[in-house]
Amino acid sequence: MLPRKFYFEAGAFTSGTTILEWNGENLCFFEQETPCIPNFVDDYMSIIPSDEMWQNFENGLEAIGAFAWDDEYSDDSILDGMCIEIWITFRRRVKCTCYNAVPPNFNLFLDLLNALTKANPSDEDLITGLL
Repeated sequence: MLPRKFYFEAGAFTSGTTILEWNGENLCFFEQETPCIPNFVDDYMSIIPSDEMWQNFENGLEAIGAFAWDDEYSDDSILDGMCIEIWITFRRRVKCTCYNAVPPNFNLFLDLLNALTKANPSDEDLITGLL
């Protein structure tokens, strides 16, 4: 099953922004290297996961407990850290914002994202350096 909504954005005060967004036909991967500048994205990489990859991703979300994540995770003691936005909807929804803190099993979530974006298992991970 294809997602009804898929949006993942990760950015940090000292680094760029990474966005992974479903446009209804493909998964668009954007990277912006310069922080603190509005996102003007002219170039993106188009990814078309197979139905099996989408199903594995949705099953993986269930397995790691992502559908039970809270709406927000934050550590207010850090003033210049990272922000992550997640909104993914299949039959159920994962929607949360992370400010300098992440939900349980977040590393497993990143593994799921990376598996979803690979044409071959040996390809490099697209989502790196967040933690």
